[in-house]
Amino acid sequence: MLIQAIIFIVGLLILSKSSDKLIDASVSLGKHLRLSNVFIGLTVIAFGTSLPEFLVSYMALSKGAAGLSVGNIVGSNIANVALILGGVGLFFALSFKNKEEAEGIKKKSFLMIVFYIILVLFSLDSSLSRTDGLVLLLLFILFLWISFKEGTIGHEEALEKKYGLVVSVFLTILSLAGLVLGAKLMTDSAVTIATILGINDYVIGATIVAVGTSLPELAASFSAVKQGETAMSLANIIGSNIFNILMVLGFSSVIFTIPIDLRIVRIDYLIMMFTALILIVFVFNKKDKAPKWIIYVSLLTYVGYILRLIVLALG
Repeated sequence: MLIQAIIFIVGLLILSKSSDKLIDASVSLGKHLRLSNVFIGLTVIAFGTSLPEFLVSYMALSKGAAGLSVGNIVGSNIANVALILGGVGLFFALSFKNKEEAEGIKKKSFLMIVFYIILVLFSLDSSLSRTDGLVLLLLFILFLWISFKEGTIGHEEALEKKYGLVVSVFLTILSLAGLVLGAKLMTDSAVTIATILGINDYVIGATIVAVGTSLPELAASFSAVKQGETAMSLANIIGSNIFNILMVLGFSSVIFTIPIDLRIVRIDYLIMMFTALILIVFVFNKKDKAPKWIIYVSLLTYVGYILRLIVLALG
């Protein structure tokens, strides 16, 4: 058990570091190739921040651990919103610079909820089929097109070359290899830990794996809020959540039929929807910054979610 925990932590560190380095290196590569900021944001950054979830989910499904895969996505989406609004909001003011920023987040929040509802409807037959996956991928392409028309997918910051061309190529390849290695170590150890403890692999996926794969988004969002860029932070996590639903589950269910245990997932789906509604309430809030009650509700929601998963594990 101790060895598996160490392997998981090592895999997590490799995954997190590789994700950060991949984004920096591939952004530099894109700038060397004279790609536009919009294109880089739509592809390099957006895909880069969702690669940890994708690789862990794909490898979990290949090992027959569907619960870990689904738990990873649902848990990541809940953590992204609840921990940003709650955790970050405790230390920094969450506010928009102008009405335009708030309006942009409103549109993306509603779009996220629509995709959540579609996922719930597709899950009612207790599985995500190849047909469901194809529909999700088509919606993903539509989302990319809408984002391209708007000129962004949530990364409006200036993009700079941090490395030379040769170093950019080398680090991009090395980071991709690191992501695969980290995801494999995390997945293998998580499945083993679930087996040793005799608990549903969904619980492991929705807790330590979900938080682990969400670290790139959480770190980026924390940094953005610290610099007063609340809109950028929220756009980042909304974009990531949409990618998780449409790209990760969409692509995975085209290759694997993903069984959905509604006895467990239906409550977590409701919690995921509730966190999205909290975000909507915050965006429509007319005060200069997020009220304390929104921050506390977000934190309590995530604490309650973790306690529920602990009860599932013990039960």
